[in-house]
Formats: sequence, C-alpha cells, structure tokens
Amino acid sequence: MPTNKEIKTLSRRQLKGKWGKLALVNLGVVAVMLLLGYYVNGIIAQILCVPLMVGSSKLMLSVANGEKLDLNNFIANKTVYIRYLVFTLILAMIQMLIGIIFALVSSGVLATSFMLGSSNIDENMMKALSQNMGAVMILAIVGLILLIVMVYIDLIYSMTEYVILRDNEDIDAIMSMKYSRSLLKGHLWEFFKLQISFIGWYLLSILTAGIGVIFVNSYIMTSSANFYLELIYKEEEKAREMGIINSESNMHYRSYMDDKETAE
Repeated sequence: MPTNKEIKTLSRRQLKGKWGKLALVNLGVVAVMLLLGYYVNGIIAQILCVPLMVGSSKLMLSVANGEKLDLNNFIANKTVYIRYLVFTLILAMIQMLIGIIFALVSSGVLATSFMLGSSNIDENMMKALSQNMGAVMILAIVGLILLIVMVYIDLIYSMTEYVILRDNEDIDAIMSMKYSRSLLKGHLWEFFKLQISFIGWYLLSILTAGIGVIFVNSYIMTSSANFYLELIYKEEEKAREMGIINSESNMHYRSYMDDKETAE
C-alpha cells in the first residue's frame, strides 16, 4: 500500500486545475449547512444536510478515481441518502451513549470527592474543584479517555460512507459500518496518521480567517478517498468477499467507477 506521502502527492495531482471549482462547491455546501444549522434544529437539520455530505464525498471520490470533474457526480441514488442517514444516526447514538457514560462517571467522581473532602457541593464549583485536585486529575484522565474513544469510533467507521456510495443493494448501513471496521483492521494507524498530517494545513487556514478551509477540505477528502481505494486494492480478496467489489472480471481496484467506465 502506498505511503501517506504518496497518497497526498497523488491527490494534489488529481486536484490540479480543479481547486477553484471545488472551492466554490465547498463554499456553497458550508453556507447551506450553516443556514440549516441556524434556522433548523435537531434531527431535521441533520436529515437536510445528508444530501450535501453525500454529494461532497461522492464528488471527491470521483476525483480520486481520476474522472473528469462533473457536478452530476454530486447527485446520488435515493437509497444511498437513506443508508447514509441511518449511518449518521447510528453513529450519533453511539457517540451520545459514550457521552452519557462519561457524564455519569464524571458526576460520580465529583460527588465522591465532595463527600470525602471538605468542600460543600453548594460552594462555587471552581473553588470546590481547587480543593479537590484529585478529582480534577481523575476528570482530566476520564476526559482524555473519552477523546481517545471518540476518535477511535470516528476512525473505525470512516470508510462506511465509501462502502455506502458503492450503492450495492445487498449492503445496508449496518453492514457498511461492519465492513469499514473489517477493512481498516491493521490499517487504522496509517489512516490516523494521514488525518493528523493535515493539522498544519488547518492551522494555516486560520490565518486566512477560515477561508483556506474550503481548499484544504478538497485536499483532505480526496486523500481520504484515495486511501480507501488503495485499501480496496490491498484488501481485494476481503473486499470481494464482502461484495464491495462485485465483479470477478473487474480487476480495477478503483472499483467505484461503473463497470462500463472501468472496462473502457
């Protein structure tokens, strides 16, 4: 499997001549999502954002496939939207459950520290915590564990969207999540390193008042898509067993392309 440096180099080459158009697409997506977040609350906003998230991923995946930039690739099948929505809801519930567990543990730590210490639970919270440094340390550790778990959850399910975009009628959202975990087995650290390698780009984007993010986002998403496609090549036998690659005669590892396009 290519190194992350090689994947990023390939992505930059594929994005040559496309940066401007993709930046406009990203700007439009961000603007619409911000408006939806402002005017619509809760699950309705999440549902309305699904076509935008799916479209962005699908478009970047087509770029990674070496296809010409075609905004028609922003449109997906209705089934893809439904499966992607189910996936995001399941992932949100998993994260919410982890958050609840963290909140319960934190509450237990605080309650125990107040009971064993001299602080009264009615005192100013900052003053009370300053008198219970042991509780602060435990909360910091629990918070770090929460962060690690959240990052891990995001990573193991990061290939789910690409499996869903394959639009295989035999693979639903839950199976797509399962396949994501399976594909990344043994490659999770590589993908994590790829993601954190963009931290510097995000920091530079801050200097442009966030405007640079609309360019960096294309770079990150194309690199992630290329990682997936290279992963399919590396784990081809496993991918065929899952049905992600469903044509025995199709040896082209960039399997998202239609069979007709691949044959050509």
